[in-house]
Amino acid sequence: MPHNLLSVKNLRTAFHTAEGTAVAVDGVSLDLARGETLAVVGESGCGKTVLGLSILGLVQPPGRIDSGEVAFDGRDLRGLSAREMRAVRGNRISMIFQEPMTSLNPVLRVGEQIAEAIRLHRGKSRRQALEMAGEMLSLVGIADAGRRLSSYPHELSGGMRQRVMIAMALSLSPDLLLADEPTTALDVTIQKQILDLMLDLAAAKGTAIALITHNLGVVAETCDNAAVMYSGQVVEYADVPSLFENPLHPYTAGLIRSLPKPGVRKRLEPIPGTVPGLTRLPAGCRFHPRCPRAFDRCRTEVPPFFRMASGRGARCWLCADAAAGSEA
Repeated sequence: MPHNLLSVKNLRTAFHTAEGTAVAVDGVSLDLARGETLAVVGESGCGKTVLGLSILGLVQPPGRIDSGEVAFDGRDLRGLSAREMRAVRGNRISMIFQEPMTSLNPVLRVGEQIAEAIRLHRGKSRRQALEMAGEMLSLVGIADAGRRLSSYPHELSGGMRQRVMIAMALSLSPDLLLADEPTTALDVTIQKQILDLMLDLAAAKGTAIALITHNLGVVAETCDNAAVMYSGQVVEYADVPSLFENPLHPYTAGLIRSLPKPGVRKRLEPIPGTVPGLTRLPAGCRFHPRCPRAFDRCRTEVPPFFRMASGRGARCWLCADAAAGSEA
């Protein structure tokens, strides 16, 4: 069997603050094969974005990766030098960041910013790189792309800046694309164009996509598998059809129940309460204060991640009897 393109094992990323240590990514393990689209889903504050930054080695102080493995195409990314890691970022692994205004350089024209990576990693001339940058802007739906190459970020709308970030990430046809809420600032029609573009890239180039999102509708339409995160941990992993048809974890079930359903007029069912602060986690299962199915064991014992014979699994005591095995 060929190895996975990305393999994350027991990754732990913590932020050491005056209020205490906040473990934003706590023992996360996941695998991603070439051409696969994996959704990483959960509420704001669950650790999705920090997971993406940890994979790329972009966590800044007071954050720190304390332990775990990140293997990409058989290489240990955590063991690479800064120079070797720069050769991987943007070239073989690209990331679409959630906040384009803070990710784009405000004093450089957007064409130069896209062309820079093309010149650096593909050895193209400035003119060739700018031509490729213009083509990418057209692909992501920016009208009059040639003129927009000379625009500065502040001269573009939020949606256009987001599309510039997407063009930059896709310009080198990376092996792995980490997309952090890539279509949040875009209207529905442009969202579909961008998602279709990403999926076409995956099909044509064998690119793997890790889609970080809270939009379960997008997950249902575009992804093969999904990892559901809560309070820094993966609480459920499954193929997407199984996830929606039979969620194992009460948190996943709550997320699905909170979705509006076409043609159904009824009040939405929000999950009560909020995600706990990472420095004030409850004893036992981290979801138990919000869980309608919690029982005594949930309040006192931390559940391991239970694996089913099918390969899917969940971090929930309700799965203990049906599990084929468990992981700490």
